[in-house]
Amino acid sequence: MAEIPGPPAGSVSTAAWAGFALMCLGMFMAILDIQVVVTSLAVIEDALKIGADRMSWVQTTYLIAEIISIPLTGLLIRIFTIRWLFVGAGLLFVAIGVLGAILPVLPTTPWILLAGACFARSSPRLHRWLQRSPYFGHMLRDWEMHRGIRWRVKAFAICMIVTVIGLTVTLRNPPEWAKWSAAGLGCVGICTIIFVVPTVWDSQLKRKSADGEVVEK
Repeated sequence: MAEIPGPPAGSVSTAAWAGFALMCLGMFMAILDIQVVVTSLAVIEDALKIGADRMSWVQTTYLIAEIISIPLTGLLIRIFTIRWLFVGAGLLFVAIGVLGAILPVLPTTPWILLAGACFARSSPRLHRWLQRSPYFGHMLRDWEMHRGIRWRVKAFAICMIVTVIGLTVTLRNPPEWAKWSAAGLGCVGICTIIFVVPTVWDSQLKRKSADGEVVEK
């Protein structure tokens, strides 16, 4: 059996560099968090209405929790592996997509596509479940098979953007800068849907089988 060629000896994969960058970012955020707390000790002491001796215990407890949480996070990631992180993220994206189907201000399609990408890297069973969903499955299948979104979905999304922004501007009477900001964001969203995201037409979704029956791809 032919072996799958790996990366050249001595080279570092892109995933390794991405993991290293995320680790550095996490350490930077931890150090920044400590610095923020240190510079805010006087404000915290005044808010808690305690003396300097008791405040030192609060500071020591915080530092101990910080020291424990950093290696504990790495240990949990090692135990549960990246697979479970993708599963958790995918379930979270599905939940947000369900909320988007109920709330007009929240989109649905991007979250379902993100959930499909997470499940594809972690759980084939959940990926198949999402593909077969009667409500969201067609979005994922269209993207995976045609790398696009049906024109009806795009038209509905554009109508929702125009409706929500129009109602927000006319009914809530926001400040002038807020009106222009909402209009600008709406234009960016509409242009992205029309010109950036590919459109899947009905002719791409149908084909004729051997007996002449029209079925969906």
